[in-house]
Amino acid sequence: MTALQPPPIGLERVPSNEIQPDCLAIVNDGCSIHGTSLVAKTPFRRGEFVLPLIGKPTARSYRTIQIDIGRHLDGALMAFMNHSCAPTSIVQARALGVRAAVDLKPGDEITFFYPSTEWDMVRPFECLCGARECIGFVAGAQYLSTDILRRYFINFHIHELTAEAFLQGQALNEQV
Repeated sequence: MTALQPPPIGLERVPSNEIQPDCLAIVNDGCSIHGTSLVAKTPFRRGEFVLPLIGKPTARSYRTIQIDIGRHLDGALMAFMNHSCAPTSIVQARALGVRAAVDLKPGDEITFFYPSTEWDMVRPFECLCGARECIGFVAGAQYLSTDILRRYFINFHIHELTAEAFLQGQALNEQV
């Protein structure tokens, strides 16, 4: 059986500010637990396209989003999308886009669940999101149980890596 090949990115470097500037803003007003964050300036309905994942394919770093098993993308706006265990958006790596996970109003922070794209993070951290089902420590999908991962939208490459780990006998963390 031939493994599915990811679609090509097709963009070596495109500025991330090619979105409409009246829809999103980068703010550092002291209201977010994250410091600087990306917020909606206009309403977005659940499922609505929020922004494209535009950036430069690069080596894995704390600023990148993993878009496939071995590929990471670094873009200016993506660096301000903070983590939450109650995310307001989903990152669709194959589609290279971000969609609203909930109805957003102006001023709402655009967050996503980092393990939905990240298998093993460069800079793990203690989560301070305060969500009822907060995972506590964010290090990547490989450190979470399948029960936890099932609560979230998870990208195809994370599903593939989870299945591979299972087949190799590497049990995922069994916390719940």
